[in-house]
Amino acid sequence: MDELNRLRSEIDAIDEAIMALLEKRFNISEQVGTLKKKNTLEVSHPGREQAILSKAASFNHKKSIEAVYETIFKQSKQIQK
Repeated sequence: MDELNRLRSEIDAIDEAIMALLEKRFNISEQVGTLKKKNTLEVSHPGREQAILSKAASFNHKKSIEAVYETIFKQSKQIQK
């Protein structure tokens, strides 16, 4: 049980780091949205999204990482609108 608690503690620390980074990413997405509106640019940028997704190819959990990023992209677009 000690091992389980240790692993859960590691996950908790990672989750806190992920959440802090997501908050930072979404704050930057707001700024990007402002610039896109100012310059009358489309919110969606499929080429950029694909470039980011292609980076997942080198990871063992590629499909899971891609699924998470699809959600991140969706939320970022909502923030930019």
